[in-house]
Amino acid sequence: MSYRRYKDTPVMNGNKKLGSIPNVSLLPIDTCINNSFCKDDCYAVKFVKLYTSVRNMWSENTDLAKKNPEAFFNGIRKALIGLTPEFFRIHVSGDFFSQDYFDMWCDLARDFPATNFLAFTKAYKFMHKNRQSLPENLEIVLSIFPGLDLPLSLLHYPVAAAGTVGQYEQSHRVTPERISDAVHCPGNCSTCSVCWSLAKKNLDVRFSIH
Repeated sequence: MSYRRYKDTPVMNGNKKLGSIPNVSLLPIDTCINNSFCKDDCYAVKFVKLYTSVRNMWSENTDLAKKNPEAFFNGIRKALIGLTPEFFRIHVSGDFFSQDYFDMWCDLARDFPATNFLAFTKAYKFMHKNRQSLPENLEIVLSIFPGLDLPLSLLHYPVAAAGTVGQYEQSHRVTPERISDAVHCPGNCSTCSVCWSLAKKNLDVRFSIH
C-alpha cells in the first residue's frame, strides 16, 4: 500500500479508488461519531492495522487537526493552490469531530470555489439544518447503515447507504424505496464522480459494505 503526501501537507495524492483525486484523512474510530454501526466492517480500520505508513500519516493528521487546526488547514490550502484540483475528497478515513472543525471546512471550500469538495459523514449533529447554507461546492452526503437512521431534520440531504436494499426494510425514515433508487457505486471515482453532485441531481448512492 503506497500513499504519498503532497509535499509537506496533510493531503494525499489520490489512491486506488479515487485515482488522482487529492484527499485528506484522519484516524478512523478516534474521530468518528456513530461508529458502533460500522466499526467492525470498516475498511479504514483494516488499513490502519495492516499498513504502518498509513497509520502514521493519519495519526499525524489527526493530531495536527485537533491541536493546531490553523496549521492543518493552511497545509490543505497550500496543496489546493499547488494542485488546483477539480475534485477533492474530505476524509477517506475519519469524520468531522467538532462543530468548529466542520465549519472550518466550510470556510475552506468557500475560499476555493473552483474545486468541488465531497465528504461522507455520520456526524449528524454538526450538520446545518438548512443545507442551502453550505458552500455550493461542498457536497455533504450522510452515511447510513442498517439500524442507523437519520434525524427527520436532515432527510433532505443526499445519503450514502451501506449494504443491500433488503437490510433497510425496517427503516421508517430513509425508506427501502429510496435505497433502491440510489446509484450503486461502481468503485472508481475517477471514471464516475457522481457523488460530487448528488444533491444537484437529487440522487443518493449505495455502497457494498467493504
